[in-house]
Amino acid sequence: PPKPGDEKRVFGLEMAIRFSAGLVMEDKDFAYYGDKVTAEFPHAVLMRWKIEDGKYRIIFADLTARDVSAGELAQLEAVPLNTRPRAIKPQPADGAEGTALTGLKLSWMPGANVNEHKVYFGTSIDNMSLLSEVTTDYAGLPELERGTTYYWRVDEVQPEGSVATGDIWSFNTGRLIAWWKLDDASGNTAVDSSGNAHNGTLLGDTSWVDGIDGDALAFDGDGDYVDIGKDQSFDITNQITVSAWIKVSAFDREWQTIVAKGDRAWRLQRNWGESTLEFACSGLVVPGTDWGKIYGNTDVNDGHWHHVAGVYDQEKLYLYIDGNLDASAEAPGTIRVNDEPVYIGENSQMPNRFWNGLIDDVRIYSYALSTEEISEIAQKALLLSLPK
Repeated sequence: PPKPGDEKRVFGLEMAIRFSAGLVMEDKDFAYYGDKVTAEFPHAVLMRWKIEDGKYRIIFADLTARDVSAGELAQLEAVPLNTRPRAIKPQPADGAEGTALTGLKLSWMPGANVNEHKVYFGTSIDNMSLLSEVTTDYAGLPELERGTTYYWRVDEVQPEGSVATGDIWSFNTGRLIAWWKLDDASGNTAVDSSGNAHNGTLLGDTSWVDGIDGDALAFDGDGDYVDIGKDQSFDITNQITVSAWIKVSAFDREWQTIVAKGDRAWRLQRNWGESTLEFACSGLVVPGTDWGKIYGNTDVNDGHWHHVAGVYDQEKLYLYIDGNLDASAEAPGTIRVNDEPVYIGENSQMPNRFWNGLIDDVRIYSYALSTEEISEIAQKALLLSLPK
């Protein structure tokens, strides 16, 4: 049992506390948040007890005391704590994909009792240069290059003058994650031409046919799809572009899928029972709705090839048909991550959304392609498909 006992009022700090870290005696006089302070310790408040109704005395991790209201206590208990000499919790997060090219701020949680920080930055893990010595976050980055991985660290200058070398973090400004040209002509493998080895496995009766440029895959709407797998590279949260060439044979199921990572991340698909398309990213919210999706206006169920692309740039969702903007909407938020595989021609999380038609040249980027870049992809394939 805990000592002091439950519901006991204790004054002063000369006490033996013998219960486990994190235990809170709800609605009682005393609460203790940890038997020692570690890097993972989640509260800046070390302990607290009730003085009277609506008023608490708290002890911070630096052993200073303060009397606060219940509302102030709730806010203070949510403040994380870093008692290591090194910086932690970088923003952008370590390994972040598709960060902005301009206006990016580097921030972190400082080490304990540190107010001077040396920020190192570069495109090579072995060749970072000192960017600045600051007392707070750093917002002076120059315009970054698209498709580049950047490395950075924060060295913390301790009060006595020593320097604690920080961990090395990285982020990239977006890249081509996967590109299935679907020109393989035979076999059961859809080869990824991006160089990232995200090859897919053909399932069902999926077959090779002539495409918009070279070969394509034919899906009969009954059990055909390509399983790409669930590599973490597809857990894209900031910016994304999903593009493909499609030719509808029949819209005979609701929400027929072109390419999707389940039904709780991102997906490019038929708009319900309509002859138009939908691009959706779970985790975003279009104002006036409860979801992050946009619906197209162009009829693609006409027996012709169409280039389609869904884009999110951290501010708006866009849907392009044949290189032209078909729909857009503001959609703040972060794209949700799930544990589902990427499928071409089906949705792993909502089965029986099989595509009935042809699909060619599927690409996934971890950044938002511009209108000009989308148009260029669409026009290039059309030119290549013309009789020579």
